[in-house]
This record gives sequence, structure tokens and C-alpha cells, in this order.
Amino acid sequence: MNAVSNPAVLRALVTRVWSFAYRVTEDVPLAEAMVANACNAGVEAGRAEAGCAVGERETLVRMLAAAHSVLRSGSAYERYERSRRATRNSSSGSARRRIRNADVHSRILAEFRSLAPPERAALLLSEVEGLTYEESAEVLGVSVDRARLAHVAVRLKLGRAFNEHGSKPPMSASR
Repeated sequence: MNAVSNPAVLRALVTRVWSFAYRVTEDVPLAEAMVANACNAGVEAGRAEAGCAVGERETLVRMLAAAHSVLRSGSAYERYERSRRATRNSSSGSARRRIRNADVHSRILAEFRSLAPPERAALLLSEVEGLTYEESAEVLGVSVDRARLAHVAVRLKLGRAFNEHGSKPPMSASR
């Protein structure tokens, strides 16, 4: 049975794609566009693979890749970055004070939000979605080595940020 033909599986996949899209962008219209593209890709994959069974994980990777392609498309990413820079510039002083006084959980969220969308995507794919470097590379549209380096770079960046603040949150072991 194809994963896309099972409504319960498809709902679960769409929920995971939405969660990924929103966490990467924190922009509802952009996340919705990413999910719409992912759903179209999932349906197309289901049609193309009608004769053979496509697993849930393979379908998830295809849908995440389609969602991420919207972010990579250029205009959507540029629009998102402009709004993100404007927001960050208007509240950078007060944000720094809040981060200094916040608890660890709040600091983790603040540091995550400070990451660029490609960095967020690399971290979410491996740490939240549990994808391998090969699957992450397929979603991100990069080589496996580049996906591995992106993951290591973002973890180092977050580690340095927490060292600067005097504490280090627990991070999971490398893959």
C-alpha cells in the first residue's frame, strides 16, 4: 500500500511537514505555501509509484524536499529574510536584554530563532525529524557532505552561543 493512499498516514505526514515549515520560517503564509507544494509532491509521487509500494519515510522525505524547495526558490526566501531583518533591527536592544534575563528554555528558543532558515532546516531535519544525513541532503538539495557539514556547523554555532552566555544546554550525540 502506498503511504499517500492511507488517509491517517497522509494526515500525520502533512502535520509533520507543517511543523517543519512553520519552525523553519515562523511565517504562516510561507509555511502554507511550503505545505501545499509538499502535498502536491506527495500526490504526484503516489501517482507515479502507483504500481509499487512507497513507504511512509520515503514519502516524508519527498514531501519535506518539496516544502523546502519553496524556501529555496529565491523570492519567497528573500521576502522572508527582509521581514526578518526588519523585525530584528527594530527590536535588537530590547531582545538582547530579554535574552540576558531569560531562563535556559527561552534562550534556546531565542538562539533557534536567530538561525537562518537553512540552518534551522538542517537542525530540524536531523534532530527533530530524525532523518539521516543522506535523507537530509535529499531534502535540502545538497550533497551528503554538505548536509553533514551544515549540521555540524549549526551545532557548533549554538554551542558557542551558549558558551558565551555561561551555560550549555544538553545536545544529543552526533550521528
